[in-house]
Amino acid sequence: MNNDKELEALARSFEQGLKEGRIHYLDYDAVEALFAYYRTKRHFYLAHQLLEQAQHFYPYNAELYYKRSQLFAEEGDLQEAIAYLQKAISIAPYNSHYQYLLGKWLLHTNQFAAALQTWESLLEQLDDEEEYVDYARGIALALRNHGEQYATTALDYLWKAYHHAPQNGELFNELIECMEDVGEEDKIQALLEKRLKEFPSCAKGWFAAAQYYYRQGAYDIAVYHWEQGFLLEEDPEIDELLYYFHSLLRLKHYVKVVMQARDLFLQSKNGALWELLRPIARACYYLQWYSEALFAYKRYLYYYKKYGSDLEPISGNEVQAEIYKEMGYTYLALQQLKKAEETFSMILDMEKLPISLYDEAVEGLAKVWLLRGKPWRAYELLLKNAVLLKQPPVIERIMYWSEQLKRYVSTQSAVALLEEIFRHYPLKKLTPLLYQYSAYLFEVGRRKEAFNYLENALLLDYDAHHYLFHYNPQLQKEKRIWQILMLYKP
Repeated sequence: MNNDKELEALARSFEQGLKEGRIHYLDYDAVEALFAYYRTKRHFYLAHQLLEQAQHFYPYNAELYYKRSQLFAEEGDLQEAIAYLQKAISIAPYNSHYQYLLGKWLLHTNQFAAALQTWESLLEQLDDEEEYVDYARGIALALRNHGEQYATTALDYLWKAYHHAPQNGELFNELIECMEDVGEEDKIQALLEKRLKEFPSCAKGWFAAAQYYYRQGAYDIAVYHWEQGFLLEEDPEIDELLYYFHSLLRLKHYVKVVMQARDLFLQSKNGALWELLRPIARACYYLQWYSEALFAYKRYLYYYKKYGSDLEPISGNEVQAEIYKEMGYTYLALQQLKKAEETFSMILDMEKLPISLYDEAVEGLAKVWLLRGKPWRAYELLLKNAVLLKQPPVIERIMYWSEQLKRYVSTQSAVALLEEIFRHYPLKKLTPLLYQYSAYLFEVGRRKEAFNYLENALLLDYDAHHYLFHYNPQLQKEKRIWQILMLYKP
């Protein structure tokens, strides 16, 4: 169709003919255009009617059955989708895509054996090496996405693909990842060395090795392999560069990150490598170049708003919220408390973020209130948002905020916060907090309760009793405390 008006006119004509029962012929190009139109608008009933009418005129057209299977799949009826796809395959038995998709849908309906049989039949009929590799990789990915229990079968298909294309670096990376999934780490090292000896000039192989060492936490070895790959690849993908600079950040090579990433960004056309601004900003933050870090973060946000829609939409808010969080802590470091407050508040106003991001924004804002001399606002904020009520509880964070509240508000506010925590979690998981709570109870004069909680803590973990004296050093002078410690000593 030349334009939307022509398509809408065609749709009206079809719908009127359908209503009056006078459809005598359908041009196939018009069928395809109308199908796309109805499918986009999710008018599934009309799309089904269109295909049903078209099948009267094109009874041996496999694509019409395939299109109906797509509709049923989108409606959530995989059984009907499978039935129509099988009809399409009966007409076009050598259509590779149909068979691949049938295997996926059989897998999703828990027909594992039938899915494997379909896929094996597909691979057996393929003569083209490249096509074989693509479908074997696709099958492996489908299996890995369906559940960990299928990882071993997925690995078998990746090996099949690898034997047909051992020079394919991306395939090699998938193979290594799947070997990790099934616990074959003992074989990976030898395979990496063998691969790099056989294909030393393949950059993707070096990158695959770098990714493996990165996942293992061997950042120095990962950096070496990335740098070898960069010597062979003039225009590496942004993901490789980001992982490389993230490894350098882990190794605390902050100046190297700033210098190299900045040069690459400046050399890129129209800010094409704008995502490198984030590792630059982080490196500047760690170097305490806070103004430079803020400049890099702001430039990142500028380019994100300009180009970010092209990225995989994990949630635009999530990306921006991450940047706002890091900017907020940078403002804190610069003592620009009003800016920090505004930045953390923007995160709290966003929707559909991971809970962890809201929590970090709340904690950042609480720190702002402490520094602005309004600790009671921090206390109210923490309790209102239940930011420390996580599963499992992060004991170090709870201890930190209890100590801050004691220091800036009152010991009683710290006691109240710990009591809120105890209402949500079993005490046996919170032993260090029991010592802290006991120490604070002694300080506010609730000695009977303090002794009870101290004895509970000693029963759970005697060796952690140093927390008692850390949070209330005066207790070291009490004879009865030492008597209790001797009584419970293992």
